[in-house]
Amino acid sequence: MKKTILILLFILIFPLNILGGTKSVLVSIPPLKSLSQYIGGKLWNFSLIIPYNANPHIFEPTPETFRLIEMADLIIINGGDIDRWIENIIRGKNKDILNVSYNIKFEDNNPHIWLDPIISKKIAENIYNKFTSLDPINKRYYEENFKRLIKKLDDLDKEIKTNLSKYKRKEVIIYHPAWYYFFKRYGIRILAVIEEGEGREPSPKKIAEIMEIIKKSKIKYIIKEPFTNSQVLNMLSNETGIKLISLDPLGFGKDYFEMMRKNLKILEMIFNEQNY
Repeated sequence: MKKTILILLFILIFPLNILGGTKSVLVSIPPLKSLSQYIGGKLWNFSLIIPYNANPHIFEPTPETFRLIEMADLIIINGGDIDRWIENIIRGKNKDILNVSYNIKFEDNNPHIWLDPIISKKIAENIYNKFTSLDPINKRYYEENFKRLIKKLDDLDKEIKTNLSKYKRKEVIIYHPAWYYFFKRYGIRILAVIEEGEGREPSPKKIAEIMEIIKKSKIKYIIKEPFTNSQVLNMLSNETGIKLISLDPLGFGKDYFEMMRKNLKILEMIFNEQNY
């Protein structure tokens, strides 16, 4: 009886981690924050390093950025040019860092791996391993969360395959290759990528080639990102009548699965128009 009372007093005075997060995690982009929260749950406090609707490729750190980095117990980044600026800031600092692309090969140096639900299972595993290494006492909690997340990613993959399988013709013209891994996974053919590197508008020769592709392929949309601002896109739309539409690879303010399903609906709308 006395032993039981002592244990209860210990829990009241020194709450177990399972009762609430005490450590802070700083995450580079919204989808990684969402995936990390599924695993870390209430044991960690999660913050996003870039402000709402910022483009991480060209984001310039502010004094608030440095403050968040100094306060973080763990920093989770994607790797590649999506958040290379963070690596430059934290280089030499005594910070615990997880690069979720560990053991994941970038194709053509494209860092947008989180948009493939199957690759995201590997990302989730890297996050799970990091949390359990830092907080082994709560391994069981992280393991259960990890298993639930893997099930959700598998279900999402099946849903995407089912919804897109009914379209015979799945072709797109894109401004920026953010959805490369997603398109490859689900058999979507990229007819043209407009920009010639991050933020670099295409040459007149390439513009002429793209206009010819639009004419011959009868593609009705150019896929861009919400924060894309391009005079070339507006010119192509005016000259050819092609419409511009955004797929959102970051999903600020959204859960990962909410973001992915919203983008799936947009793709279904595009392919509905281009197949019938």
